[in-house]
Amino acid sequence: MNNQFEEYTLDKAHDEANVIREEAKKISGNENPSNSDYQKANDIIDKKLDNVYFQEAVYDKIAQGYEKATVRPLRKFSYNYTIEHYIGDLKDKKVLDLACGEGISTRMLHDLGAKTVHGVDISEKMIELAKKQKTPGVTYEQLDCMGDNFPKENKFDIVSGMMFIHYAKSREQIKKVLKNIYSVLEDDGIFYAMTVNPDMLKNGYEEYGVKITPQGKTEGSESLIELHDFDWNKFCEFSIHYWSKETYQEIFESEGFEIEWKNGVVSEEGIDKYGKEFWNDFLNNPAYVIIKAVKK
Repeated sequence: MNNQFEEYTLDKAHDEANVIREEAKKISGNENPSNSDYQKANDIIDKKLDNVYFQEAVYDKIAQGYEKATVRPLRKFSYNYTIEHYIGDLKDKKVLDLACGEGISTRMLHDLGAKTVHGVDISEKMIELAKKQKTPGVTYEQLDCMGDNFPKENKFDIVSGMMFIHYAKSREQIKKVLKNIYSVLEDDGIFYAMTVNPDMLKNGYEEYGVKITPQGKTEGSESLIELHDFDWNKFCEFSIHYWSKETYQEIFESEGFEIEWKNGVVSEEGIDKYGKEFWNDFLNNPAYVIIKAVKK
């Protein structure tokens, strides 16, 4: 297994070993698999995991730091305001919030007037944090948004994915996510995907409490993200993947969506507090953007 799995808890490692053992039995056709059978099973399960357990382990690890990072000025004066500005009134809408984390965006969507909001996230600890906030009309569930078992029984007017789509490490994963979303959206429903500005992931960034360090400049390469306050006190870090705007455009359209790009904005409160000049660089080249995708 790749060394990222060293981050697992003992329970995770035990579960994984059992899965590999059962896969090896299937390959061998008996109760005593050979070393070769175990190696084949190991490779198969490693591919099936497709980063899911690692993503969960990473986010369980950073959950507390990420919760603290939500008080950052950039979060308060731009991130939250950008969501409110572009999504607007959700009166009587049924909303699905993907990769909801500790539920801040989920509750924000409810405050915009949504009838119901269902938040899902792969991290058990993130969902635990979210459930501590009791909000009528808001529910939470631990779920892999990129998985094959994505429930399709319910339909939603709006699906949101705030800082989520850039975790896809392959074009196939992006397509899988969009197929899942398409399947639960009502006709003419909208998927709002907030993502780190692809130009930043390719070229790097260090301003407004965000540090982006590219690990490469090719499609799918990783970038390390660090979240700080404006005094540069670090809260947490994690890795995401670079996909160009052209690639997103191509894949979204191939999966039946018509898209618009929306740049991050800053609230009047933020401008009053720090001054317009302070925000000029951000407004000219925002750290994140929203993809508005309408189901066709």
